[in-house]
Amino acid sequence: LQLPAPAAGLNDNTAITAAWARTLITGKTVVKDYITERFSDETGNWYELYVSGWIKQGGIGVYTGLVGEQTVTLLKPMANANYSLMPLMVSKRGGYDQFPVLTSVTTTNFKFTVVNAIAGVAPLFTWRAEGYKAQGA
Repeated sequence: LQLPAPAAGLNDNTAITAAWARTLITGKTVVKDYITERFSDETGNWYELYVSGWIKQGGIGVYTGLVGEQTVTLLKPMANANYSLMPLMVSKRGGYDQFPVLTSVTTTNFKFTVVNAIAGVAPLFTWRAEGYKAQGA
């Protein structure tokens, strides 16, 4: 095990600094991520933005895409389309399970359709996305 050198000016008889200890433990300086901005509204939309640029966002909607796709616009655009995403149907109607299938993902929205969609039934869905927010957004 190779130990990092102590901070400048320290010798073997001096207490280590917190920064040196963090480097020893993790191999890099530890920066604690924390929420810098929160939003929620009465319709169920929400997001939490972290100092690192990470964002968690989500909402509730009514599936209206019985003939085609449902489009959901993200509350905040993402840095790229490689973010974690989960649309989830929360209501079960007519005895049939209804499964969302993603058809398109961009930095500003995603689209999905539903397997076993039932004509005349508009099930609720929730969605959640996590990833890095676009710069300046």
